[in-house]
Amino acid sequence: MVRGIGYGKCAIVMASAMLLAACSDLGDLARLPARTAPEDVPSRRSAATAQAYLPTVEAAAAAVRQTLVDQNLPGLSVAVAVDGREVWAEGFGWADLRRGDMVTPETRFRVGDIAAPMTAVAAAVLAEGDVLDLDVPVQTYVAFPATAVPITTRQLMSSQSGLRDLAAEEQEMMRQDVCVDDTSRLAFFADDDLAFTPGTDARYSTYGWVLAGAMIGASAGEPYAAFIAREVFRPLGMTGTVPDQVNGGLPDVATLYYPVMMANTRRGLETASRVNLSCLLPAEGFLSTPSDMVRLVTGLTDGSLLKAETVDMLFTPATLDDGTSTDTALGWQVGSILDASGGQPLRFIGRAGAVFGGTATLLFLPEHHVVVAVATNVSWADTETVAGSIARLFAKARPAVP
Repeated sequence: MVRGIGYGKCAIVMASAMLLAACSDLGDLARLPARTAPEDVPSRRSAATAQAYLPTVEAAAAAVRQTLVDQNLPGLSVAVAVDGREVWAEGFGWADLRRGDMVTPETRFRVGDIAAPMTAVAAAVLAEGDVLDLDVPVQTYVAFPATAVPITTRQLMSSQSGLRDLAAEEQEMMRQDVCVDDTSRLAFFADDDLAFTPGTDARYSTYGWVLAGAMIGASAGEPYAAFIAREVFRPLGMTGTVPDQVNGGLPDVATLYYPVMMANTRRGLETASRVNLSCLLPAEGFLSTPSDMVRLVTGLTDGSLLKAETVDMLFTPATLDDGTSTDTALGWQVGSILDASGGQPLRFIGRAGAVFGGTATLLFLPEHHVVVAVATNVSWADTETVAGSIARLFAKARPAVP
């Protein structure tokens, strides 16, 4: 069990049976190939698998195959790094059920809210260079309507802005909208009332991250997408991470699936509509791979992108104005992985992501120097549990250090 991490707006986005139907291509049923045992699930493993961790890898791979069978998932990909080096990357199952295309470590998935820590890292790059001040009102940088109490970028990134979250019907309405620049994304929520006074509560807001992306673009003097690609993805070697393209055209992209009914993958799957995410890019609009998600963390912890004190700022839970501590850091969640057998809880820093046709989880165990990323090509999958199980296996193989 992973405590302290969640999908933010999931319960709102896909709340009704009517919306479930709208999010997929009804009548276009995609069925998993018949299989009777977890060992029937095919996989493609990276040749760079570390031999020292091979017994742990085999145990984790068996757990993943069992997960695909138990949850009826089309495909799933995993990457793990220990001490800053990737030791295992493997794709399981199918990237496309009809064509029979297999998932590989290079297969790209929609990773949803894991865009938030990516955006937070981009903001930290600007803050470290004294280009973006995280503690001045957003109106210093963008023409965002004034509020009774100013909002800062730090409040945006710690879920304390008071901006509302995305409503269920908005995801469907925005399917055909295309946002061509950072400021056009603000039109969907700029004139709305705040849900609470900034700094007095912590509630996840998709729109908070959209505004943070506009802040990055305005302070950098170039589009958000161009800045994060050059200053974050390229230095960290995240070559598989790109904005989602609703019309396709990108290689190694998994076909998207959706549960037939009741947000339950076990009841069958159907091909999902490619909802346009351009208007939500800084919050949930990227395609990525588990290996790239792992590189996001290892590139922070090895000091190759940001100073150690800046990384500590990103990973430290924020406090409210009254001093109340939260489990929300700047783009990251802080929590613990619980052991059903009574073992010691493992502290993690991470993020879970969910969006139409994709679910992902990213976990970092700082005491064990272990990073785990999991992604699948279907909505409503439980990637948190499988990521937590893998993390615990590698933590056992890699003892904690001071």
